Amino acid sequence: MPQDLEELTFEPDANQSFLYDVLSSASADLGEIYRGILHAFHSPAFPNQHRVLAYQARELMNRAPKVIALHGDTIPAEPPTFAYLKKQLDVEYTKLSRELKQAPVETEAGRDRVRGFLGFVESWLLKAEQARMDNEKLARSHIIRLEPGSTPPRGRALEMAVRRWISMKSELNNILHGGGRTTLAHVRTLVSELEGFFLFRVRPRPFENQARLDQFLVRSPDDLDESEIEEMLGLIGALGVN
Repeated sequence: MPQDLEELTFEPDANQSFLYDVLSSASADLGEIYRGILHAFHSPAFPNQHRVLAYQARELMNRAPKVIALHGDTIPAEPPTFAYLKKQLDVEYTKLSRELKQAPVETEAGRDRVRGFLGFVESWLLKAEQARMDNEKLARSHIIRLEPGSTPPRGRALEMAVRRWISMKSELNNILHGGGRTTLAHVRTLVSELEGFFLFRVRPRPFENQARLDQFLVRSPDDLDESEIEEMLGLIGALGVN
């Protein structure tokens, strides 16, 4: 066990110790973030524990690809979150509602204000779509930078990883911005998946296992029979991923 983890109230498993070594070797800050994740994950209940854990997990997602660069040179700029864009829309709608009380829609001033709001919505929709595309571009860059293979991932395997990365990041943002009710158990499940996601990418893979696993990943899950799924899960298990 890494010495820095000895003071935790539980004993990290081999995967957690390995991931901590990778992250702390890349950056002391990354190691500290992951140590905080382990502490919050296994601590007795405390106020806002799920939010603390979600915040640290999101920090790891934001920072790790910028430090652990196995492929790629530059990272696209961070796009605005949907929560931030929605807040802008809410502000404008509240402003419209307030102004229509003073100048009803039946009046010319009221209709002008409604037209102005609709123009804002049109612009907002374009910004939201651009943010979605930029977010995909950023996620794709992150996945490529973390890939341990001799060549960056591509095709279906890359797109599946990108979609899951975006989904995990969106869930964490929703938890932190109050977009929905959640439980500590749900956040723990999400963090465990994130650990596996990182382990799968930063752990060196045996060449023959990687080549065979890549053959499965480029195919649709619907095209795999039961024996192939069992073999794929065995290959993943051999990598030591929980």
